[in-house]
Amino acid sequence: MFGQAPQTTLKADLQSHGWKADRGVLNGSSLPSTIDFADDDSLWVAFPTEISKALQSRDAPSDYAGKVLHMALSGEVVGECNTGALQWTSLSLFAQRAEGFTLDTADKLISYDIHCKQRSTYPTDDHTGVSPSPNRALLFTRTRDNHVHVLNGDSLAVVRELDLPENVDRNQVLFGDRLIAYPSTIPTKGCFQSQFSRMQIATGKSDPWVNIECARFNLLGDDHIVHSNSGGDAPLKIIGGTDAAVYTPPHDAHIDLAVLTSVPVESSASLRIVEELIETKGRHPSLDVSGKFVGRSIVLLDMHTGTALLTVKVPTDSLTYSYALSRDGKKFAVLLNSQLTVYQVP
Repeated sequence: MFGQAPQTTLKADLQSHGWKADRGVLNGSSLPSTIDFADDDSLWVAFPTEISKALQSRDAPSDYAGKVLHMALSGEVVGECNTGALQWTSLSLFAQRAEGFTLDTADKLISYDIHCKQRSTYPTDDHTGVSPSPNRALLFTRTRDNHVHVLNGDSLAVVRELDLPENVDRNQVLFGDRLIAYPSTIPTKGCFQSQFSRMQIATGKSDPWVNIECARFNLLGDDHIVHSNSGGDAPLKIIGGTDAAVYTPPHDAHIDLAVLTSVPVESSASLRIVEELIETKGRHPSLDVSGKFVGRSIVLLDMHTGTALLTVKVPTDSLTYSYALSRDGKKFAVLLNSQLTVYQVP
């Protein structure tokens, strides 16, 4: 039912590097995108280094000091960057390569080199969405009028501009390495049908692709869409290309479909994807006093076969959790509070 116990290749406690957090810092955030593998399997990890301060007002976001570590798989810290004040509820980290990383902050993208020197910035605002390509070579920004800027992942220079159809919900646009996929949604009896087209980034040319009914979805590499119907009790499926796999969650758990509307953690080469399972009582999720789901698990799936490769339980007292899959799909990093573990994928 769950994946086998995996071999660990790295364990580290980030408290020894200044990790500090409480519920006031996080303000409901699980820090889902603050760890990423570079292409040499080293890790970039961002985390808060101070506990919460009193809010100035209910409407003003709070900033907290943070740090980014560059860690080799041996556990050696090969770089340490103090990032200054950040809003942790709106922070994402993308590893460009081993030579640097980019932070997606509340009002701009910031690119750093391996020595923590700021290389470039790109302005954003509350109306701008940001997504990385799976291989991190490109970053995409999209505005509410569906205008897309394609940025170089290192320099943040605009390499191409594209316009998507006005009727496409910008929150449903999916970004790959070579293409952008977007649906035209048509209401049907009891739900809706999504008719996907895909646009080649290099040429801007679009063509029809696949249809999906009554589902939540995300892109898996450039050639597949992963989706699940219903409220998470239904199987997770992939379509597109020549593969067609199905993963069925255990009878006492359901898939957190919110994962399918966020940045996917996946390897297009291995067709591996991460899902979160939530244990249920009857058909209703059980909650603790903080609003977190009880019994949450992070499951790495092999979508060639529809099987679980490994499962990591998230303790119910965890303030934060985040995870990342290496570019080749062979290593899986999980950060639970300050505890960082890297697993060798079976």
